[in-house]
Amino acid sequence: MNTVVNTASRAWTDADGNYVPNCDLLNPDANGECGAVSDRNFGSPSRVSTTYDESFLHGYGKRYYDWETSAGIQHELWTGVSVNATYFRRWYGNFRITDNRAVAPSDYDPFCITAPVDARLPGGGGNQICGFYDLNPASFGLVDNYVTFADQYGSLSDVYTGFDFTVNMRLPRGATLQGGLSTGHEVVDLCDVVGKVDMAAAQLPVTSTSFVYYFGGGLPNLSGVASPSTLYCHIAPPLPSTGKF
Repeated sequence: MNTVVNTASRAWTDADGNYVPNCDLLNPDANGECGAVSDRNFGSPSRVSTTYDESFLHGYGKRYYDWETSAGIQHELWTGVSVNATYFRRWYGNFRITDNRAVAPSDYDPFCITAPVDARLPGGGGNQICGFYDLNPASFGLVDNYVTFADQYGSLSDVYTGFDFTVNMRLPRGATLQGGLSTGHEVVDLCDVVGKVDMAAAQLPVTSTSFVYYFGGGLPNLSGVASPSTLYCHIAPPLPSTGKF
């Protein structure tokens, strides 16, 4: 059930406005008002669209994992008042990747878009933004997915680094005051992998949960489709800080 295609989609343009798809729906190619089927294997139970790497399915240490390390220090300033400083680092591993072997990066055509003119954009806008790709229509709907570990294609990392600084104060009659500052961010780098396989580059939003979930089937990018684009493959947001009291 996991390897046979049981869902597919196709574009439909209602040219005559009669709310009826005037095309041969059993024909997987573009015809009439209908575009090509997103997966040409749809409707053929004997044709498998997904193959799993045997080393991915069996053995010890093959599951997705994460490690976290932390180190902290506490110091008493004076009686009843102390400060705490803690460092956190969490990294993830055993990422899986789905490579459509029926489509190569050469099957995509690059294109650019023109940014709108707006003073809030870098340089005032109006510039060309390149690095986007569109799949050649002749390759659309060709699917031969191969699921394996991402490190078979290159290096991939997802690391969270954070710091906590806290002040604790014990007051008379059992009252306690606590305040501090927390800062940290998650840095994701797919650049060594994303240009080699048929998958999307940037994932939105950038969280470890969404990263792990989407990576199995190809990450959604800004256009929502797969491509060999390396745009936004390294995402390192600024360090946001949160005050607590």
